[in-house]
Amino acid sequence: MSIRLGSIKTRFALFVLAFTLAVIWSGAAYFSQMLRAEMEKLLGEHQLSSVSALAAGVDQELSDRFKALIQVASDIPPDLFDKPAELQAYLERRTVFQSHFNAGARVVRPDGSVLASTPNTAERMAANYADRDYHIGAVREGKPTIGRPTLGKVLKV
Repeated sequence: MSIRLGSIKTRFALFVLAFTLAVIWSGAAYFSQMLRAEMEKLLGEHQLSSVSALAAGVDQELSDRFKALIQVASDIPPDLFDKPAELQAYLERRTVFQSHFNAGARVVRPDGSVLASTPNTAERMAANYADRDYHIGAVREGKPTIGRPTLGKVLKV
């Protein structure tokens, strides 16, 4: 049996084969694009969900720390601000600072000088925070403030 390229049957068979391959390739390209778009959409939704969960966790951690700061600050007897040694002892008895603040905490005057610090070191007591945006915001607004990330004056981190 020989195949004659000029015959109508052969031409028709080749046309049907070419048409079928074109439909299959175009369908594959179309569905590949649809699948890609759907995967990008699902991946974006998954990433948004993950980031939202992480952000909620960070927000809760910050909220817990703000509450702890406000609670300790509101519990300080006003007369201790004139007695730095007693204020230092008072601050060191507050265990919330060990669990919530890995770099410690400090009580600072409006002028930026340190009244008491935990841990209590000479470097921490000699530092002045009047130039820090979180200190300026706290003095102006009278509430805890988060500042820009900065290199610590004492810890250098």
